[in-house]
Amino acid sequence: MAGDSLKMAVDVLNGKKLSEPTVLLDPKLITADNIKDYKGRTAAR
Repeated sequence: MAGDSLKMAVDVLNGKKLSEPTVLLDPKLITADNIKDYKGRTAAR
């Protein structure tokens, strides 16, 4: 999320127009059943 927003900010500062004014994220609920698959917030995407 932060990485994407930073890339968008750099694009705007460089004069590039964003294709979408709003970017919706696909949240993932972490539960006891899927915690073993959670890579952590600092994992490479």
